[in-house]
Amino acid sequence: MVKIGIIVEGDCEKIVLDSQEFQVILSRNNLELADEVINIGGKSKLRPDNPKMQKNAQILFDQQAEWILILRDMDDAPSFTVVASEVFQTPSTKLCLAVKEFEAWFLTDSAALTNLFQLDNFDYPNPEEPVEPGKVIADLFLQHTGRGIGWNKAGGKQKLANKMLDNGFTIERAAQHPNCPSAQYFLTTLKTLASAN
Repeated sequence: MVKIGIIVEGDCEKIVLDSQEFQVILSRNNLELADEVINIGGKSKLRPDNPKMQKNAQILFDQQAEWILILRDMDDAPSFTVVASEVFQTPSTKLCLAVKEFEAWFLTDSAALTNLFQLDNFDYPNPEEPVEPGKVIADLFLQHTGRGIGWNKAGGKQKLANKMLDNGFTIERAAQHPNCPSAQYFLTTLKTLASAN
């Protein structure tokens, strides 16, 4: 087993990566977490000069992590290079970007959204296009069920992540979507780390 650490910028990512489904993906790929998935609490805390980021990376390396995977939203950054310059990196870290936000990956999973919206079938063809994919899901939920999802309230992101998991969301299905290369890259990176040593 290859030990890895994972640091994410927010709540949705941590909830999904703490899920049993994700633990199965790790196990299947001969990976184990050196410690829990760390929610750093915002992209500004991922910066190279941020003491919190430096401390958490060192904790993971002290726990024998061979690699640290950092998952951050791309948002409206002009390029990967720009984002990479804003994130702590060492030779043993890998940066993965969710385009434009992690919640876009939720838009890829037709089976989970079909369940969530209580429809016969639902498909979202271009999940990485919306600027605020979480809001898109909240609007679609209201449109199809007549109920709000609480996206704009405190804890809205956590509620959405839990609802998606409860309705069967998987990162593997996200990575299979033809128009979600960032989820594909994330899963490919995990598989690569298992064989990197």
